Amino acid sequence: MDQITVERPKHIYDGEGLRVKETARLGSFESIFGSWGIPVVVGGEYVNINDTWFFIDEQGNKIKGLNLIDGNLQYFDQTSGAQVKGEYVKNGETTFYFDKDSGNAIPYILEENGKTTAYQAKGQPAGSGFFTDQDKMIYYFDKNGSFVTGMQNIDGKVYYFDEDGYLIKDQIETVKGKAYYSEAGTGKVQRLVSQHIPKQVNSGKAVNSFAAHNGVKTRSIESFETLDGYLTADSWYRPKEILLGGKTWRKSKSEDFRPLLMAWWPSKSIQSDYVNYMIERGIVESNHVFSTTDSWLMLNGAVQTIQIALEKDITLTKSTNWLRQLMHSFIKTESIWNKSTEDVSSDGLQSLQGGFLAYQNSQRTSKANSDYRILGYVPSYIRDHENKGSEFLLANDIDNSNPIVQAEELNWLHYLMNFGSITANDSSANFDGIRVDAVDNVDADLLSIAADYFKDVYHVDENEQTANAHLSILEDWGSDDPQYIYDQGANQLTMDDYFVGQMNSSLENTPGSNDTMARFLQWYLIDRSEDSTDNTAIPNYTFVRAHDSNSQDQIQAAVQAATGGEYGDFTWDQLEQGLKLYYEDQASTSKQYNRYNMPSAYALLLTNKDTVPRIYYGDMYLEGGQYMADKTIYYDTIANLLTSRIKYVTGGQTMAVDSNDILTSVRFGKGAMTVDDKGTEETRTEGVGVIVSNNTSLSLKDDEQVVLHMGAAHCNQTYRAAVLTTTDGVVNYTSDEGAPIAYTDDSGDLIFTNHDLLVNGKDEVNTSVQGYANPEVTGYLAVWVPVGAAAEQDVRTVATTTASTDGKVFHSNAALDSNVIFEGFSNFIFYPDSHDNNTNVIIAKNTSLFKALGFTSFELAPQYRSSGDKTFLDSRIDNGYAFTDRYDLGFGTPTKYGTVDDLRNAIKALHVAGIQAIADWVPDQIYNLPIEELVTVNRTDEEGNQLANSEIHEMLYVANTIGGGKYQKKYGGEFLDLLEIEHPDLFNSVQVSTGKTIDSSVKVDQWMAKYFNGTNILDRGIGYVLRNDDNEYFFVGESNPVQQKLLPGKLEI
Repeated sequence: MDQITVERPKHIYDGEGLRVKETARLGSFESIFGSWGIPVVVGGEYVNINDTWFFIDEQGNKIKGLNLIDGNLQYFDQTSGAQVKGEYVKNGETTFYFDKDSGNAIPYILEENGKTTAYQAKGQPAGSGFFTDQDKMIYYFDKNGSFVTGMQNIDGKVYYFDEDGYLIKDQIETVKGKAYYSEAGTGKVQRLVSQHIPKQVNSGKAVNSFAAHNGVKTRSIESFETLDGYLTADSWYRPKEILLGGKTWRKSKSEDFRPLLMAWWPSKSIQSDYVNYMIERGIVESNHVFSTTDSWLMLNGAVQTIQIALEKDITLTKSTNWLRQLMHSFIKTESIWNKSTEDVSSDGLQSLQGGFLAYQNSQRTSKANSDYRILGYVPSYIRDHENKGSEFLLANDIDNSNPIVQAEELNWLHYLMNFGSITANDSSANFDGIRVDAVDNVDADLLSIAADYFKDVYHVDENEQTANAHLSILEDWGSDDPQYIYDQGANQLTMDDYFVGQMNSSLENTPGSNDTMARFLQWYLIDRSEDSTDNTAIPNYTFVRAHDSNSQDQIQAAVQAATGGEYGDFTWDQLEQGLKLYYEDQASTSKQYNRYNMPSAYALLLTNKDTVPRIYYGDMYLEGGQYMADKTIYYDTIANLLTSRIKYVTGGQTMAVDSNDILTSVRFGKGAMTVDDKGTEETRTEGVGVIVSNNTSLSLKDDEQVVLHMGAAHCNQTYRAAVLTTTDGVVNYTSDEGAPIAYTDDSGDLIFTNHDLLVNGKDEVNTSVQGYANPEVTGYLAVWVPVGAAAEQDVRTVATTTASTDGKVFHSNAALDSNVIFEGFSNFIFYPDSHDNNTNVIIAKNTSLFKALGFTSFELAPQYRSSGDKTFLDSRIDNGYAFTDRYDLGFGTPTKYGTVDDLRNAIKALHVAGIQAIADWVPDQIYNLPIEELVTVNRTDEEGNQLANSEIHEMLYVANTIGGGKYQKKYGGEFLDLLEIEHPDLFNSVQVSTGKTIDSSVKVDQWMAKYFNGTNILDRGIGYVLRNDDNEYFFVGESNPVQQKLLPGKLEI
């Protein structure tokens, strides 16, 4: 049910009253807004429907566009009327930014061409001075319009700005060895008191007397900051007394906590490092470099001097926030408290985030224990109980063998598939199918759960028409997956990794290093040498590249080369530099970062039988910049092949390779499944022939021929070129007019040689078969189609409603082959420069183009709000795969792709065009949960095997495992009761990995460690949970049979 809130504006102004308000706030109403014709809204009310705000005027209409309401400039989407918040909007030449909370136009900054510029709320340059941006960050811009950095004296007051221009507050900065504090309120800088460490060593009695004051107030847990009773390197405690102002001891109060590491250290080495760090940060002064060779008295005298200095600074600043930051910064310098002791590895999938930690059951961490965590239950393991899969991939790895988690995955799937109905009571904005991410890293039971859902809810097993209206595709790279998926009922489309891999090996490498073209006929999922059957092949989909395959690694390499930075770690400006190099490389014949022969690969992909082709956004449009703003050099060829597919590609197929390793592929047209079939009159204007070579030095002998056996249905027929290769690149012909022609002979053969065809006394240019080297083709490519097809010819086949009786959902036949999926995103799309350039807004505007290109399904980017934790590529570029709250698809403020309203509009527009919307279902991982939890871990590889030489074994560790966000809280488990009533069989199916049914008794409205298999290494180090020299953990909770109370000795004085 919709959740609706109504609010009225606080004040309603008439034009004159508003003019007075605007004059006081922004200047003359007429000069600012009057000339733009912006309406002034009088009366009406705001309405909140499921976290999307609208404004309803007095006539009951949703207002749209720019409006002045209650003296504030606001913007409402032109299509739906949803209020825009947290976005830029362009109005002519002026850009506004609308606050993420109020929706009012506010001052903002823009990064353009590497320069940060400040703008007033009215969209005009802000000029020099202090400036607060849309994220409440404060800058100071000089007279040249550039933000200042470092220490600055402004009007007699000193401030410190970081390297990004942000005014620092409530922090310590060290400048030329001196420590400075920036006030919490104003940011005004003051020099901290620096204490000199005396050379003279105090007596043991004096040192012990000082230390006695630092003893803990009580041994109870209330005197400590702990995690489940255990002390960590970041723990603070309440000492017996506080050295007030660095001078006078007084009894501590309940709020007087201090860092544990101000009074105790695990080793003499760390104690000496602590002293040196505080000298380096300017807290104290000394010319001595402390080390383990210094005496106990000397080190303890030094740390006591540091304590005196810190207490003086606390009194001066009236804050300890800066001290927490300072101490944490010190902690991260020690190897036992950072990733250098976590066995960072680049082996296999560990390369993604450095390595994995598998959670272990332990009485110490009983809240994190699980009866499940059945790892690697992938198709190959189910088949023969050998070769467990790579369970771990990224971030918090979800335990998809846990029946409670399996029920939550079903709940989330239902939410996605009913997104429009649930969030806006609009079924036309629901998704139609899913892409299942990382299939070989999740429990295969999820495929069964998803399959059962689609059968129960959509009845996809009843007939082909229903099945083909709800495509589900798998990212399944495993060689055993296709047969497993087929044996389970062909419930989803498996990936034809054979053909994907062979295109990669035989076409896309540097000339001279490719595999043979003959391998297409030796290593395959589908044998296309004589493919004349329907409903026999394993239903599948194929692609040339994808957002994370043969694209993201190459772009990251170009970014590294262009900037000299670390691989995979870059800013948006650096990405722009890398993309410039990448596209210069794409336009070059000799490529370093791009794959070769994209047109040839697409010519095969889009003419193959028994597969659903998927087209990658980044092969048609530039991967960076604004969505769909610029096209690649391959766009025209791919678009030509797509429209040619609609018009010509059907019937049986043959594929052959000759003695020169030239591949020929022929489709015969509807009604002709073999080369001998004569077909019908319709067949004559259908079919296609493709010639491909990967040899740039290809040179036919005079007596050699390349033959396209177009078949008996096409004897003595005129064909024309659709695609030909030339010295300069690919030439496309989109109609019969002006295209080179050729004639089939009495046998239906098109014959080519090393010379251009001579037809009716005329040379048909570029029709000879030879090797070329240009930015688009290295080798040879030609595509030929029949002349005379009607402009509106459409050879695609409509799926039937005949009942399916073989137990399969999908069937590989002409109807399924008539689908084309568009993977409509790239990882590297920039954030939009205005609301109208949101990805989903642009999608909604271009559905007629997508339909004309023959796209039948649109695979949208993962719409989830990015965690932004920057721990991996996905969360650096906010592509949607790194999320904390997987139910948040852009509520309130936009994701990189837009708001929930933009998403609904895009889905609805796709549906109007007859295009399915495919959601990205990502059941493997959760990023950056906000609450820490104590867990017991082993350091493992991606399969969960203990690393042989790692010290991390049955070790206590602090992981970020609790939380999930506002919408996980709202929607997690929310639909299970309804599903159990309407589809009880979903809850009765026994899952293979556990032998149990899914468990709906617990609603997962927040995540916890017990629902995870483990996590990536988190830069805690092997000693973050503190231990004594006997390897016993310090524990200040209540003693129990598992763990006795144990405090660091110095605190028990």
